[in-house]
Amino acid sequence: MLIGAPAAGKSTYISASYGHLYYDGITTDTRRFRHDKDMTLSYNSRLLEKFNSYRNGYYPLPDADFFRYSMDILWDGKTVGEIEWIDMAGGDIFSTSARQSTVRRNLRECDAVIAFYAVDNIITHDQQKFDDTVGMICEMCELIEYEIRNRSRPLMVSNVFTKSDLASQEEKDLIWDQLKEWLTYDGAESITYFTTCVPPEIPTPVPMVGLMVYAMYYDYYYRGLKDKLRVFKNRKIDNLQSGLINYLERECPKICWYRWRIKD
Repeated sequence: MLIGAPAAGKSTYISASYGHLYYDGITTDTRRFRHDKDMTLSYNSRLLEKFNSYRNGYYPLPDADFFRYSMDILWDGKTVGEIEWIDMAGGDIFSTSARQSTVRRNLRECDAVIAFYAVDNIITHDQQKFDDTVGMICEMCELIEYEIRNRSRPLMVSNVFTKSDLASQEEKDLIWDQLKEWLTYDGAESITYFTTCVPPEIPTPVPMVGLMVYAMYYDYYYRGLKDKLRVFKNRKIDNLQSGLINYLERECPKICWYRWRIKD
């Protein structure tokens, strides 16, 4: 599930990172991710249309409505997993929105969440904008925290701070220090990542890949799909997951990604 305030950069991030995975797989140190075979995502015309706009130097138009993006994880051109992204419009998170009940239901039912926050609205000198932004962040975090307590299984939350090229490292450290108590949840795995989305520069796919790895782990241990996962493992899905975890450990070594490794 994808949520964020209006103008948080959600549409830009998801389309740019999706297009990167679709065309190139995962790139680390200018090398395409390979572990005997390639990992990419399958075709989705709406996201690719947005990505092509981004690649040509334009920000894609924001979504003003609710969307579902269905896609497959491909391993050597073969489908080994399915993903459905539920993309809520920015204003849907607020208590005044008629769709907040849909947001709450999806939070209870989804496997993972990417929550988007715009750095420029936090480091602004406009006091009203700052107050509104901090209030929105608190409201979003309280919403997630509340629905976590109403779930019967764990949740993965990836906090993505967009437009971080507008902030110094000192400012980013300060944002984390001030908000970390809000961005960590009891009953949920959570990571926080600062990213940039400046066309045609490709943003890091770490949050997306982290959620994919977690979904593999989640399916195996919480959905009772061990037989299905064993079939996947016969297609060397264990090598795929190991390769993805190795990539995550190189890109973001402070997080114990190995905890999610599927083991028989």
